[in-house]
Amino acid sequence: MCDVIVNIIGTAQDAGIPHPNCFCKNCMRAIEDRKYRRFAAFFSDYSTSFKGVAFDRCYP
Repeated sequence: MCDVIVNIIGTAQDAGIPHPNCFCKNCMRAIEDRKYRRFAAFFSDYSTSFKGVAFDRCYP
């Protein structure tokens, strides 16, 4: 039996929020107030038997 460790980072699609060079109301709110910023969803998994790390992007 092996242990698998999964790290999930981010909650937004594509490039996250704010998008580069976008000035819609959602992106402007994230620019003005850091609590509305979101990183693109991403996860890594590590298997203790494989001794390696695999990375993948998640699309909600």
